[in-house]
Amino acid sequence: MDLARKQVISAIPNASISSQAIPVLRRLDPADVARVAADESVEWWRRQPCALSLEGRVPEALAPALWARVKDDGDVAEVRVALLAALGTWWAEARSPAATKLADQALKWLRTRPLDTLPYGMDQAVILARSQLGDLEVADLLARLAHDPWSHRAAVAEQATAAFISARGQAALLGAFGVDDLDTLMIAGPTPHARHFGVKLWQWAKPAPDPAPLLIALHDESIIVAQAAAALLHRAALDDEVLLALFDRNQDALWVAAQAPAPLTGRAGAAAWALVVAGRRCIPAAGESEGEADELAPEVRARLDPLDAVRVPLPGVPQDVREAILRAHLPGERTTDPRFHLEGLGLGGCDLDAEAQHPGRAHAALAAAGVRVREPTPIGEVYGQGGGSYAVIDAGGTSIDVCTIGPFARSEGSASGHIVGILESVGLRFIDAELGARVFEGLGVYYFGKREPLTVGELLFYWQD
Repeated sequence: MDLARKQVISAIPNASISSQAIPVLRRLDPADVARVAADESVEWWRRQPCALSLEGRVPEALAPALWARVKDDGDVAEVRVALLAALGTWWAEARSPAATKLADQALKWLRTRPLDTLPYGMDQAVILARSQLGDLEVADLLARLAHDPWSHRAAVAEQATAAFISARGQAALLGAFGVDDLDTLMIAGPTPHARHFGVKLWQWAKPAPDPAPLLIALHDESIIVAQAAAALLHRAALDDEVLLALFDRNQDALWVAAQAPAPLTGRAGAAAWALVVAGRRCIPAAGESEGEADELAPEVRARLDPLDAVRVPLPGVPQDVREAILRAHLPGERTTDPRFHLEGLGLGGCDLDAEAQHPGRAHAALAAAGVRVREPTPIGEVYGQGGGSYAVIDAGGTSIDVCTIGPFARSEGSASGHIVGILESVGLRFIDAELGARVFEGLGVYYFGKREPLTVGELLFYWQD
């Protein structure tokens, strides 16, 4: 092994510190690092940091060898992703005939990649590289990536969008959607993900554009577009009176759709979102939380108080169960109905310190009644990972789940009437199978990779690893 290669290899002695080796690798000759990155015989965990360290310093003579590794479907995805990122930056910056020729070849190949069959992370890398190359055909893919619920994927969309605009300009990007300006894309784009992309472009713009189009976007038939606009209006340079006026103009539609199935969109949704934003903006340091009811400004309270009948219908779900779930799980995911956000403004947050006492209270009552009972075990400890909103109690061989976000209990098996009576005597409502199976429509909550409405049982007795 020659000395230069040995230096590169020794900079990454084991996989556990591979990311820490990047600053060291950046101080070495990029040609030496590139040769190791392109060498299939070297462990992938050494090649990946080598590739990452080549950002902005790809040796032109070795670029074809690095590109060959990207094209090889048999190579390790992590290495291919890192190499493509380095090459994409090089293509965007290099101006030599050799670089241009390789970039043209690469773009033809990248356009043929079926994104849904690529290894993890490779689809994002392909979209980023195509954006860096100024590919006009990538616009819709950019919008779809920005629409993705996973924040790490949406972050790549932001990076790729900036790269495309640097290569082609924003006018070319808007033109790919058939519009001439950002406002039109946000309000009248051809698809929900295109309109959502318009909202994201507004968010990423520096300085922030006029927020008036965001008010129109609140009316969108896609709740994801409307929610994205509402989130930006929370901090936009806009008087609260404008939001309250929008509510006043559209509240007739809100009353008509007061009990409509979720999600609420259009004029009714715009009215709800406008009041939600106005309410959140007047709560100091509330961020995305629901705040305390007595902190609402009088003009917001005057409009909120009469809206008791404006509710997402949840037949068979008791009010105390409904409120406990909303206190604990709002704001939820971006598909959450705005009526729940309105309801949350009047509820305040979940008092976790007080609610956490329920398992202890249940344990004390069972023990006092002579039931052989073990100490409550938080669900995270039961599974050995994660956390949740309940603790498990072994009561004479019967497993009892006691909620920590409200005074509720359940048993997966068949708890005796005696045990149920003891729990109810200390104020705990027993959640039976029928109630536990009811779907809490309109509230999106993250649960093992999904963001869909869950059942009452899943929300009260929630666990996530």
